[in-house]
Amino acid sequence: MPLVIISGFPSSGKSTRARQIAKLLREHSPTVLVHIVSDSSYMECPRDQLYMQSSLEKQLRSAVKAETQRLLCKNSIVIVDALNYIKGYRYELFCLSKACKTTHCVIHCQSTRDFMLRINSLKDENQRYSVECLDALIGRFEEPNSMSRWDSPLICVTNDEELPSNGILEAVLKGKVLPPNLSTQIEPVAASDFIYLVDKVTQTAVQGMLVDLKTCLPGDILSISGCSDRVRLGREVSPAELRTLRRQFISMVKSKPAADTHTILKLFVHFLNSNLS
Repeated sequence: MPLVIISGFPSSGKSTRARQIAKLLREHSPTVLVHIVSDSSYMECPRDQLYMQSSLEKQLRSAVKAETQRLLCKNSIVIVDALNYIKGYRYELFCLSKACKTTHCVIHCQSTRDFMLRINSLKDENQRYSVECLDALIGRFEEPNSMSRWDSPLICVTNDEELPSNGILEAVLKGKVLPPNLSTQIEPVAASDFIYLVDKVTQTAVQGMLVDLKTCLPGDILSISGCSDRVRLGREVSPAELRTLRRQFISMVKSKPAADTHTILKLFVHFLNSNLS
């Protein structure tokens, strides 16, 4: 069943909207289980400390994603109640819905700074953001864009308007199910040398791409030795980012290895195209 991703600035009313959406969906489909995965359930320290230390924040995002993946199935609806301010993280959640062959939508909570400060002041001390932390999160917030497939359909809601019930029901229950692609549909394998092969194949591919990047521009197409598929450079990419993407791909296939080790390179090309579009 569908995945609903809530996004918004700190103290913008996300949890309130998550509860309203859960109530709406339960009333409309009484037989369907509706789960709310809230980041506050996994916070083991004050918000300021958590969001000012990247390592702690990464652990929080990993915990939320893991719980979302565990609950997401054909018999339930999952609402992710968190900042979800990083577009790459929203893309990862989007891939979970594709892998489950279900619909997804993004609900973006819009609010003024005065509203956020007022709501923030009403919270318990350990749940409260300092003004410094709140402004830092606002500054690095990557707002959802309806032109991006992982942010679409996108429904924006301000703090002073009624919940757009019809639009949400339409997006969640009648949205288009996207088929899983090679980078999201990965089956387990028992090959003992799988990780070695992944590391070797992707390292060779990246080394070749680094040579080509010296003379390439956005819009160019890169050929990968041993693969009929090509990498399309939709934007500028640095050597450091390319190496980071390689590490992310290796981490992804570690938990869900490919069924056929010969498809590693093809999977890697599809993964790169998804992230460099």
